[in-house]
Amino acid sequence: MGKSQQEGGASQVHIQNDAAEEEVPRTMGYYMASRTADIQSPILHPPVAANNFEIKSPLVTMMQNNAFFHGHISESSREHVQRFLELAGSLKINGVSGEALQLRLFPYSLSEKALRWLKN
Repeated sequence: MGKSQQEGGASQVHIQNDAAEEEVPRTMGYYMASRTADIQSPILHPPVAANNFEIKSPLVTMMQNNAFFHGHISESSREHVQRFLELAGSLKINGVSGEALQLRLFPYSLSEKALRWLKN
Protein backbone atom coordinates (compact mmCIF):
# COMPACT_ATOMS: atom_id res chain seq x y z
CA MET A 1 0.00 0.00 0.00
CA GLY A 2 2.76 2.44 0.79
CA LYS A 3 6.47 2.78 0.05
CA SER A 4 9.07 4.08 2.42
CA GLN A 5 12.25 5.79 1.20
CA GLN A 6 15.25 7.15 3.04
CA GLU A 7 16.44 10.60 1.95
CA GLY A 8 19.10 12.32 4.00
CA GLY A 9 18.22 10.32 7.09
CA ALA A 10 14.52 11.26 6.92
CA SER A 11 11.90 8.69 6.17
CA GLN A 12 9.23 9.57 3.64
CA VAL A 13 6.10 7.58 3.07
CA HIS A 14 4.41 7.58 -0.30
CA ILE A 15 0.87 6.31 -0.18
CA GLN A 16 -0.88 5.07 -3.22
CA ASN A 17 -4.45 3.98 -3.32
CA ASP A 18 -4.47 0.56 -4.92
CA ALA A 19 -8.26 0.24 -4.51
CA ALA A 20 -8.88 3.26 -6.72
CA GLU A 21 -6.78 1.78 -9.48
CA GLU A 22 -8.39 -1.66 -9.39
CA GLU A 23 -11.92 -2.19 -10.57
CA VAL A 24 -13.84 -4.66 -8.45
CA PRO A 25 -15.54 -7.32 -10.57
CA ARG A 26 -19.30 -7.39 -10.00
CA THR A 27 -21.84 -10.09 -10.77
CA MET A 28 -25.19 -9.65 -12.53
CA GLY A 29 -26.83 -10.29 -9.16
CA TYR A 30 -25.09 -7.21 -7.77
CA TYR A 31 -26.46 -4.99 -10.54
CA MET A 32 -29.96 -6.47 -10.33
CA ALA A 33 -30.28 -6.24 -6.55
CA SER A 34 -32.39 -3.37 -5.31
CA ARG A 35 -30.68 -0.87 -3.07
CA THR A 36 -32.53 0.49 -0.05
CA ALA A 37 -31.08 3.94 -0.78
CA ASP A 38 -32.84 3.88 -4.16
CA ILE A 39 -36.26 3.17 -2.65
CA GLN A 40 -38.45 6.22 -2.43
CA SER A 41 -42.11 6.61 -1.64
CA PRO A 42 -44.28 7.17 -4.72
CA ILE A 43 -46.20 9.71 -2.63
CA LEU A 44 -44.71 13.20 -2.40
CA HIS A 45 -45.20 14.50 1.14
CA PRO A 46 -45.74 18.26 1.40
CA PRO A 47 -43.83 19.93 4.24
CA VAL A 48 -45.59 20.47 7.56
CA ALA A 49 -45.29 23.47 9.86
CA ALA A 50 -45.44 21.37 13.03
CA ASN A 51 -41.97 20.73 14.47
CA ASN A 52 -42.86 17.59 16.38
CA PHE A 53 -45.29 15.93 13.97
CA GLU A 54 -45.27 12.15 13.90
CA ILE A 55 -47.89 9.55 13.18
CA LYS A 56 -48.51 7.65 16.40
CA SER A 57 -49.35 3.94 16.60
CA PRO A 58 -53.01 4.39 17.64
CA LEU A 59 -53.62 6.49 14.53
CA VAL A 60 -52.09 3.83 12.28
CA THR A 61 -54.15 1.15 14.01
CA MET A 62 -57.32 3.20 13.54
CA MET A 63 -56.61 3.55 9.82
CA GLN A 64 -55.93 -0.16 9.45
CA ASN A 65 -59.05 -1.17 11.37
CA ASN A 66 -61.44 1.19 9.60
CA ALA A 67 -60.16 1.81 6.07
CA PHE A 68 -58.13 -1.22 5.05
CA PHE A 69 -57.91 -2.10 1.36
CA HIS A 70 -56.29 -5.36 0.25
CA GLY A 71 -56.65 -5.03 -3.52
CA HIS A 72 -58.93 -8.06 -3.92
CA ILE A 73 -61.28 -8.19 -6.92
CA SER A 74 -64.29 -8.21 -4.58
CA GLU A 75 -63.25 -4.88 -3.00
CA SER A 76 -64.19 -1.48 -4.36
CA SER A 77 -61.30 0.98 -4.59
CA ARG A 78 -63.83 3.83 -4.84
CA GLU A 79 -65.47 2.81 -1.55
CA HIS A 80 -62.05 2.49 0.05
CA VAL A 81 -61.04 6.01 -0.99
CA GLN A 82 -64.38 7.43 0.18
CA ARG A 83 -64.04 5.66 3.56
CA PHE A 84 -60.41 6.77 3.86
CA LEU A 85 -61.19 10.42 3.06
CA GLU A 86 -64.08 10.43 5.53
CA LEU A 87 -61.91 9.02 8.30
CA ALA A 88 -58.82 11.13 7.52
CA GLY A 89 -61.03 14.22 7.15
CA SER A 90 -62.18 13.83 10.73
CA LEU A 91 -58.60 14.22 12.01
CA LYS A 92 -57.04 17.58 12.79
CA ILE A 93 -53.44 18.19 13.83
CA ASN A 94 -52.13 21.73 14.43
CA GLY A 95 -49.58 22.80 11.83
CA VAL A 96 -50.44 19.93 9.46
CA SER A 97 -52.71 20.47 6.47
CA GLY A 98 -55.46 17.96 5.76
CA GLU A 99 -53.75 17.03 2.49
CA ALA A 100 -50.38 16.44 4.18
CA LEU A 101 -52.03 14.22 6.78
CA GLN A 102 -53.94 12.24 4.14
CA LEU A 103 -50.83 11.68 2.03
CA ARG A 104 -48.91 10.40 5.04
CA LEU A 105 -51.74 8.15 6.27
CA PHE A 106 -52.80 6.63 2.95
CA PRO A 107 -50.15 3.87 2.78
CA TYR A 108 -51.32 2.66 6.21
CA SER A 109 -54.78 2.03 4.78
CA LEU A 110 -53.43 -0.55 2.32
CA SER A 111 -52.31 -4.15 2.67
CA GLU A 112 -51.45 -7.20 0.59
CA LYS A 113 -51.78 -6.61 -3.18
CA ALA A 114 -52.69 -2.95 -2.80
CA LEU A 115 -49.61 -2.22 -0.68
CA ARG A 116 -47.33 -4.15 -3.06
CA TRP A 117 -48.80 -2.13 -5.95
CA LEU A 118 -48.06 1.14 -4.15
CA LYS A 119 -44.48 0.13 -3.35
CA ASN A 120 -43.72 -1.07 -6.88
